[in-house]
Amino acid sequence: MAKKLNNTTNKKIILEIFQNSDKPLIVEDISKKMFEKTGKKMILSTIYRNLKNMEDVGILKKIFNKDGSYMYILKGENSSKAEIECRKCHKTVEIKEDTLKEAEKTLEKLGFSLSENIHLTGECEDCKKI
Repeated sequence: MAKKLNNTTNKKIILEIFQNSDKPLIVEDISKKMFEKTGKKMILSTIYRNLKNMEDVGILKKIFNKDGSYMYILKGENSSKAEIECRKCHKTVEIKEDTLKEAEKTLEKLGFSLSENIHLTGECEDCKKI
């Protein structure tokens, strides 16, 4: 059964905040922007619940932050299907589309096709130095 997004006023405001942002946002950023728009404080757990629902239906993408928290970004048509995350600091980098196409060609030669997003883990340059 496909997940459904209930269009509440809060979700509409959150979506508008993401549409007007060119960078990933943390929950505190969203809370601040919602207060600026509505003049009302929203409980953080309510924001988290809305973000989770929007992520579940494919509108938002969750990205791990260095400090273990999460950032969220609007998931567009140009959104990458692959990313690599440092297992130590959680820095996340999207894998460029042309690199991914090369990987897809290799998979096709092996008789496979890429149908899901790829989440790789490794160690970034900064963490290797430590």
